[in-house]
Amino acid sequence: MAEPWPIPDAALENHLAILGKTGSGKSNCAAATLERLIRNRRRVCVVDPMDRYWGLRLDADGKKPSGLEPVIFGGAHGDLPLSVTHGAAVAEIVGTTTTPVILSTRMLTVGERTRFFTDFAETLLRKNEGPLHLVIDEAHLFMPQQGASASGGAPAMLHAGNNLVSLGRGIGLRIMLLSQRAAKLHNDALGQVATLIAFRLMLPHDREAVRRWINEWADPALAAKVMPSLPSLPTGTGWLWAPELDILKQATFPLVTTYDSGVPPKAGTHAPTLNPIDLAAVRGRLEVVAKEAVENDPRRLKARIAELEKQLAAKPAPADPVLLDQEWSDGYHQGRAEQAAEDAERIATLKREIRAAIGHLIAHIDEPDGGVPVVDVRHAPAPPILDATPVRRRLAAAPARPETRAAAAPPPAIAAAPLNGKLPPGEQSCLTAAIQFGAVNRDQLTLLTGYKRSTRNTYIARLQAKGLVTVAGAAITPTPNGIALLGEVAPLPTGGALLEHWRGRLPDGERRLLDVLVEHWPNGVPREEIDALTGFKRSTRNTYISRLRLRMLVEPAGEGVVASEMLFD
Repeated sequence: MAEPWPIPDAALENHLAILGKTGSGKSNCAAATLERLIRNRRRVCVVDPMDRYWGLRLDADGKKPSGLEPVIFGGAHGDLPLSVTHGAAVAEIVGTTTTPVILSTRMLTVGERTRFFTDFAETLLRKNEGPLHLVIDEAHLFMPQQGASASGGAPAMLHAGNNLVSLGRGIGLRIMLLSQRAAKLHNDALGQVATLIAFRLMLPHDREAVRRWINEWADPALAAKVMPSLPSLPTGTGWLWAPELDILKQATFPLVTTYDSGVPPKAGTHAPTLNPIDLAAVRGRLEVVAKEAVENDPRRLKARIAELEKQLAAKPAPADPVLLDQEWSDGYHQGRAEQAAEDAERIATLKREIRAAIGHLIAHIDEPDGGVPVVDVRHAPAPPILDATPVRRRLAAAPARPETRAAAAPPPAIAAAPLNGKLPPGEQSCLTAAIQFGAVNRDQLTLLTGYKRSTRNTYIARLQAKGLVTVAGAAITPTPNGIALLGEVAPLPTGGALLEHWRGRLPDGERRLLDVLVEHWPNGVPREEIDALTGFKRSTRNTYISRLRLRMLVEPAGEGVVASEMLFD
């Protein structure tokens, strides 16, 4: 009759530690326990840093399948690869499936193993569903006594491992810790186990770890029965102590019935070769995880960030709004100049046609029909854009705009002409605008009259030569003679009437922007908020603001714009 299994089932429902030096029988004890658990269809996972548990797949002779069929990740006999980036993905697989799993970390470097286990432990604590027996061999590698003061990722790994032990019971984990160096296993982890199996321990520090556990869990007087025998226990024999089950006994653990892959190979022998299991879906998933890990590697991301920061630093700073206004003004004037050039060409053509017609008329004056040629007047130039009645109370002169181009050469001096109460239309338009606004600058005058820069400057020079305006810096101010010459100028509307007057004259875009500012008055509106409310692009919005500022309808307000108080009663 077979001897009963030394470890009671109740002890396997709690955390358990198996301690013993190399060759004392602790790994055989764990493997034999795993055989029983897998045959009883219990969920099992082994963290195997020495690649010694793959023999569970084979019978004792190593030639036939054992029927247990655990899936092996990593190691020399792995069905699937295991890399530093697979910790979280593998933990989710283990925590949500029933297949027995062996995780061989032997091929990982110390740093890779540290990161893998950290990710694995943290994810398993979140993802596990139902009872799971988790065996962690050489547990002192994952929960080292000095891990908190170590460098690199060791503190995080220790914290993740201790959390797994201290919190895992509540989510179904039954953890089995194995270690050949009990003194190097962290106290917090060892202190959470409810059952201790101590095989042969030679070093005093390792035996002291067992003594501390006994003092924590049981009557210290019992240590006198256990401690002296630890250095001399035969292989396969150990003390099993389960204080909560009132068990303290020395037991001999039977050998595994599967292939003992942990036995050091003898000279001239070869380990059996395992056939890989095709799990394409899992393999594909791990490959995706590995690719994502490469793409998200901190060193790679830092290098990319540094490259982008360098490119950003090389780009010019955002343009100053004032400079943007100036750029719009320059572009506006350029467009006006091009249009004026086209108009001038059309006027010249029309003059040539008129002269030719007059010459023809003179040459054929005696003919019955007068020889009058047909003149095509469809090409006559359109009148300039002019707001002959600016609707604004007199304000102080607008601040001068910084010049970003070389100043245009002043027009030739014009001799003062006798005043007879009349002015040419261009001069009259400029003088009218100056009188009604009290003072204007050159850009405002261009916007109000529609004249291009050179034409505007010519009219200003003529008015100055006639003593009708004074020019001081950017301000063009009418003189008493100029005001007297034009007589009484139509009064400007005020308040709401002023607003309605401009709303009937402004282009659609400027009117929409002004309506937004009026709606929010007396508060200003940030430029970005204007974009959101109107749908304008930044450049369009800045152009409209510039035009409204030249008409004195809006004013700067911090980082935004506010409607002028002159538009309100």
